[in-house]
Amino acid sequence: MKEIEIVIDRNGLEKKIIISSGLISFDNSDESINSKYDVSTIVIAANGDSPPPFEQGSKVLREIRASSNRELKHWKRIIPLCHKDVDYFKFNISKSELSKQGDKVENWGLWISERNIDDTFPNIVVFNFPLWILAHSFQNKEVDKDQFELLLSQTFRIILSGLSAFLSFYSQVNIVGSNQSIALSDIGNNLIDKRLIANLGHDEFSADNLYKLRIRIFTEVLSDWIVRNDQFNKAIISYGGGIRTDLIERAWDSQAAESKDDNSEFGDALKLRSTNVGILISLANSTKSKSLVNLIQMSRESFQSNFPSLAADLIQSRALVEGICLELCKKYDLKPKSGNLFAYIERLEENKRISPWVLIYCQVIRVLGNEAAHYKEKIERRPEMPVGKDLIVIHAALNRILSFCIDEKI
Repeated sequence: MKEIEIVIDRNGLEKKIIISSGLISFDNSDESINSKYDVSTIVIAANGDSPPPFEQGSKVLREIRASSNRELKHWKRIIPLCHKDVDYFKFNISKSELSKQGDKVENWGLWISERNIDDTFPNIVVFNFPLWILAHSFQNKEVDKDQFELLLSQTFRIILSGLSAFLSFYSQVNIVGSNQSIALSDIGNNLIDKRLIANLGHDEFSADNLYKLRIRIFTEVLSDWIVRNDQFNKAIISYGGGIRTDLIERAWDSQAAESKDDNSEFGDALKLRSTNVGILISLANSTKSKSLVNLIQMSRESFQSNFPSLAADLIQSRALVEGICLELCKKYDLKPKSGNLFAYIERLEENKRISPWVLIYCQVIRVLGNEAAHYKEKIERRPEMPVGKDLIVIHAALNRILSFCIDEKI
């Protein structure tokens, strides 16, 4: 499953939700949990059948024990979900259904593994509850959308409320830090996979919509929570095997597209982008180069799109700057070693008739444009690729290059 990123930007505070498979792995040789992100808390879903220390039922928890050589025997309950009259957090489950579960009900709740204050191992949190029971509310193939949304929202808010209580208490004794990542299994996946999707038979359209609805609610609740939480700047949703990855990936792709806010993602770059369109019009009217006029027209169309795209703007800006640098070489009667942007810039630098900072602007666009052309390749570095906030760099550099071209009358 490919990595999908949702950026949450509120009042200049940027946080992220990152979704993929294999984001977290377990390596016995290191006796640790491996991830390219600084994961300090891991939230795992269990089926509610087993009591602490949860030695049965959770494959992820078994892998953590095996990889870390930690027994994880001692647990504390943060929030009970035993559905007693005195419990504040509870779901709409009938008494007859609760009675069928017997003593298992006493194990339900949000639990955390105890550890020493100076231990750097991540907090392990288990949501021990049989979510499949809640699917009994949807016996028919026609799922009540409002009821389903309420159920999902309640589930996610209970888990995150419990985490907030724990984090708030222990932040006073420095057990939790800041700017860290929290990893969550996709809570609620079993609710859909094992019950609702099975009820739908071969109705792929309804199954697709159910996944999209659940992912939307999950994103809304998680986004609101992580923005208000000082400890975390990333939430990692990591998938293993045994899931409908086709439906999951489509749902997250759709949510990522819906979550984009052009103003928050691109900020002031959109204003600069519009300014550059005006300069391009002036340059098109003044230049005598037909090939450059064609590039200018293509750039105007790209920059005037109602749906800004970082990749499109990067690639088009690079193509435009390549054409500009070629015209500058012709203007100064320079012969580059080869017919590409790097060679054009190199020859202009050797000639020294153009100030170095102008050519540095050209290099910036060349490098970022190259990245956009190869952004699907997996590269182990930080950051992995340009993001929306890099668009202002491109258009600021392009603004100065275009102004220089008008002054030079190319």
